[in-house]
Amino acid sequence: MQYIKTMDHILDLIINTIPDPTVSVEGGLQFQPALLDYNDFELLNFVTENVTKFLKNKNCYVFTIDPNIIEVERDTFAEIVENGSNNYKVIESLKKLGYTKSEKDVQIKWTYVLDINGRNSEEIFKTFKQNTRNIISRTINKFKLNIRTISCDELDEFKKITEDTCLRRGFKDKDITYYQNMKKAFGDNIVFKIAELNCEAYLNTLLEEVHEKRDESIGEFVNVKVKKILH
Repeated sequence: MQYIKTMDHILDLIINTIPDPTVSVEGGLQFQPALLDYNDFELLNFVTENVTKFLKNKNCYVFTIDPNIIEVERDTFAEIVENGSNNYKVIESLKKLGYTKSEKDVQIKWTYVLDINGRNSEEIFKTFKQNTRNIISRTINKFKLNIRTISCDELDEFKKITEDTCLRRGFKDKDITYYQNMKKAFGDNIVFKIAELNCEAYLNTLLEEVHEKRDESIGEFVNVKVKKILH
C-alpha cells in the first residue's frame, strides 16, 4: 500500500490518473472519483482547486466527478431509514466548492445492496415484495426460463443484452473490456448470469393454456344450454 505523506502527493497521484483531456467528448473531462475522504473539507477543497487549475491549463471547461457515496440510507422498499446514515454534509460541502448536480445521471441512480451473509436463496427471496415474488415465480414458470452462469468466453452475449437494455432504458453501458477485467480481477467471486427461453417448453405451455381455455369455454357453453333446457 502506498503511503501518502502530503497533499501535494495526493494531487500528483490524482493528476497522473487523469486521461488525456484532448480525447474527451464536448470539451469536458469526466473520470471516476478519487478515493478521498469526502468528509474532509480541507482535503476536498485542496483537490478541487488544484485539479481545476490543471484542467484549465488543458483547455477543459467541464469537470465532472461522480463520488461513490450514499446520499441517504433507504430500506428494501426505498423508504428513507429513520435515524439512518446520510451524506448531506458532504453534499453541502460540494455545493460550497461550486459543484452542481448534473441534470442527467451519468451512472445508474439507484444501487441496491443486500446483505446475503448466512442466508440461503429462499430466505433472500422472502425479503422481496409479495408482488415481486409473484411476478418472478410466474415469469420463470410460464416462460420456462433457464437461468445459468456463463463463462468468460460468453461475455459477448452478456454485453449484447446490457447494450440493448441501456438503449431501451436510456443510460450508458460499459464496454466489453470492463466486464472482462471485472472477471479477471474478482475471479470466482463474481458471476455473470443470463436467462434463456426454452422455446419448445414455452410452446407446450401455451398449447396447454389453449386447451384449458377451450375446455372451460365448452363447459360454460354446455352449462348454458342445460339451464335453458331445464327452464
